[in-house]
Amino acid sequence: CEPCSKEMPELNRFYRKHEDESLIMIGICEQEEEATVRMFAETRGVDFPVGIDKDSVIRVKYGVESYPTTVFIAPDGKIAMYETGMISNADVTFGNLFKIYRNMMDTGIGIKRETYLKLLESRQSIVAGEDDEPVIKLEGRAREFAEKMNCPNCGKKLKYCKDGTSKKIIEKLLEMDVEGKTDEEILKELFFAGEEE
Repeated sequence: CEPCSKEMPELNRFYRKHEDESLIMIGICEQEEEATVRMFAETRGVDFPVGIDKDSVIRVKYGVESYPTTVFIAPDGKIAMYETGMISNADVTFGNLFKIYRNMMDTGIGIKRETYLKLLESRQSIVAGEDDEPVIKLEGRAREFAEKMNCPNCGKKLKYCKDGTSKKIIEKLLEMDVEGKTDEEILKELFFAGEEE
């Protein structure tokens, strides 16, 4: 489609800019012939891999109803962003999100390889049971944020996790003024406090 064609140079630019920073970008074409996909990628100078969803399994799994659709998957395997429509500026669309997750990985605040492999093997989320008591009680916006965020190490909901990383994040949340802030603003303050933009 025309929007897909128009966004390719921008996606490719973002990929080239960050390919040495553990960014994996994959293009998926639904029900297209291999020759058509190859020609599309070659004529537009696409440097990232492009695959074909012949039986629409990927489209159905991710609930894609219009094109283009971009899905940003975080290092823990969870969807961090779902964008429908043409991306004209990748730095604005998901640059900050990529920076946050890249920084988490660099500082060791990421899911452990062994945990991720076990998660893939079992194909089940690692979450705390409903009867578990929160480790530290949070209120208001901090509680709302903690209920959404998973521990970068084990995958449990942040408020239920007992490891040191989650405890530090929760303690920092308690010190911060998070009322009225978006999730992205809170993540930035948690992991990029004091950094120059």
